[in-house]
Amino acid sequence: MWFASVCAADMTTARIAVLQRALWVRGLYAGPLDGQMSSATREAIRRYQTQRGLLSAELSLRAAREMGVVSWLATP
Repeated sequence: MWFASVCAADMTTARIAVLQRALWVRGLYAGPLDGQMSSATREAIRRYQTQRGLLSAELSLRAAREMGVVSWLATP
């Protein structure tokens, strides 16, 4: 399956912390808000995206936009 994802270089510690907070607010993440792309963070991403029909722990651009992790509108 192909989908646009957030570039790994763009996933800074600060951006991952924003992602963790967004997942925590939605009840999908219970780990530390430490800005690390841990297995718990990836599992929370998978849970969020599975609810939207995407079975992947790789953060999609769509999910990142929906949660306010990224704000740009152009698709790479």
